[in-house]
Amino acid sequence: RDRRDDIVKDGIKYEFDDYGNVYLTKGKLEEGEFYPCVTAHLDSVQSKQKPYAQAGFNLPVKTRISTVSKKHEIYVDGMGIGGDDKAGVLIGLSMFSHVDKLKAAFFLQEEVGCKGSEHMNVEWFKNVGYVIGYDSPDLNRAAWACSGVKLFSKAFFDTYMKDVCKEHGLTRFLSEPFTDVKVIREKTNIICMNFGTGYYGAHGSSEYCVLEDMDNACRMGHALIEKIGNTEHKLEHKGSSYAWVKGPNGNYSRAEDDEDEKYFKTLSGFTSYSGGNGYTSYGGRYNRDWDEYDDYWGDYGYSAHTSNKTTSTSSIIIYDCLFK
Repeated sequence: RDRRDDIVKDGIKYEFDDYGNVYLTKGKLEEGEFYPCVTAHLDSVQSKQKPYAQAGFNLPVKTRISTVSKKHEIYVDGMGIGGDDKAGVLIGLSMFSHVDKLKAAFFLQEEVGCKGSEHMNVEWFKNVGYVIGYDSPDLNRAAWACSGVKLFSKAFFDTYMKDVCKEHGLTRFLSEPFTDVKVIREKTNIICMNFGTGYYGAHGSSEYCVLEDMDNACRMGHALIEKIGNTEHKLEHKGSSYAWVKGPNGNYSRAEDDEDEKYFKTLSGFTSYSGGNGYTSYGGRYNRDWDEYDDYWGDYGYSAHTSNKTTSTSSIIIYDCLFK
C-alpha cells in the first residue's frame, strides 16, 4: 500500500511510498495534458562519508578551478563527493524553479540494483508524459538504452531531442548499464531519457562535480521541457533490445538490431577513460563494443579524470550557482 501524506510546501506536493521513495508534484494539469517528470536516485556508494554523517559532522566542500577547462570543480578531500547521484537530485530539484507543471521521482537503492524503483508507485506515473533522468557521468554523455532496454525511438529523438541536445553540447549517446529509467520504461512504457549530470570519477575517492556542467544539464532539461511540453509519449517495451538467438550449431549470437538501434550506435562517439590504443577502458577491461560494456555492470567503476588544477578551500552553496 502506498503511503500518501499529501504534504504541500512552497507549492510543491510531496509524498512517499512504503519503500521510502519520494515523489514531488507541482502545478495542475488542464484536460489532455501530462506532466514532464525528472528523476534521480538518492543513494551513493561513497561509504567513507557515513561515519561523519552519523556523527553529524559536516565535511567541508572545497572548490578549485581547472587550469585546462577554467571551470569550477567541487570535491571533498580524501573521498568522493557523491555526485552520483547528488548532482542529479540537485538538478532535478532546480527544475522546479523554472517549470510550472512538473513531477519528480527520487528513488532509493539504485546502486544495488534499482531496488527502489522496482517498488515504485506505478499509479503515480499515469499522468506522466515523459521522463528526464539525470544519472550519467560527465556532460557530453547520454543513454539511448539501459541494460538492453531502449529508452526512446529515433522519431522521438529527431523531433524533440536532437537539436536541443546539440545546442547544449550533447552529441554522444551510449548503451549504458542499469539505472532507474530502465525500470520506469519496463513498468510503464513511458519514453525516458538519461543525461550526463557533470560528475566525474564516479564511485571513486577522487570524484568531483563541475558546476558549469551541472548548470548546462539543468538548462538543457528546461529547454527540452519547453519543446516537448505537456504531451504524452510512450514506446512499447518489448523486453531487452539485446536478445540472443541460438544458431543451428548450438552457439548463441546477438540478434539483429532494429533500425533505431543501428542509428543510435552511430552517435556513440569515442572516449577513453584510462587510455589505451583506441580502446574504451572501464575498470581495466578493454572493448570496442558499447553493448558489451552495457552488459557488464562491473565496468561501472569509472577511472577518475585528472587535469592540472588550482585549488582553494572555500566552501560553496551549490544551489545558488545553478541556472537562475
